[in-house]
Amino acid sequence: MATFTIPKVWAYGAELTSTDLNALVAAIAASLNSISDSQVGASANIDGSKLADAPNGIPGGKVQAGAILQSKLAAGASDVGVTSSESYSAGTKAANPGPTTIATAARTVLGGSVILLATCTVELTHTDTGLTAVSARIKRDGSAISTDVQASASGPVNDIDALSMTVFFVDTGQTGSKTWTLEVQRASGNATVLIRDWQLFAWELT
Repeated sequence: MATFTIPKVWAYGAELTSTDLNALVAAIAASLNSISDSQVGASANIDGSKLADAPNGIPGGKVQAGAILQSKLAAGASDVGVTSSESYSAGTKAANPGPTTIATAARTVLGGSVILLATCTVELTHTDTGLTAVSARIKRDGSAISTDVQASASGPVNDIDALSMTVFFVDTGQTGSKTWTLEVQRASGNATVLIRDWQLFAWELT
């Protein structure tokens, strides 16, 4: 419970003046206006209805990592987030032959299924008439987790082809901080490979 210091201790038979009484009331009021955590008993059981409605919100730093359990979420609620550090990025990256990392998605996961969706468009400039194949795959923390998706084309020398690839993968059983990357490389052939745009999305469903 709240504690306070009595401004004056009276001896037996001492006169209680209005000044003394006002000082005592003021001390009590000051203590009640500055109740600290240590002054709230564990058995206080303060009802949630006594709290203000979203008092400036609860900042993330006030929530202990991993403290919110799935069982505490309302029915139908889920931790769904989209993280993409490079999405339809401007500019160009080369993969000759690669592998070249073109997108990164990082997030802290809670053990649910992480839905990964990656797309990219590559441009081939043929240096001979042979077939050139390009592959894309998703890696987690440096290790490949998806199968390679390939696209290929052939054409006259200096001919240009545009190829699109989509990689979809469901990553399960992961917890903690994870980083996924989209990696592209020239799997075979001799064409010059330029990566024109790309995206990598990561959603966690709990």
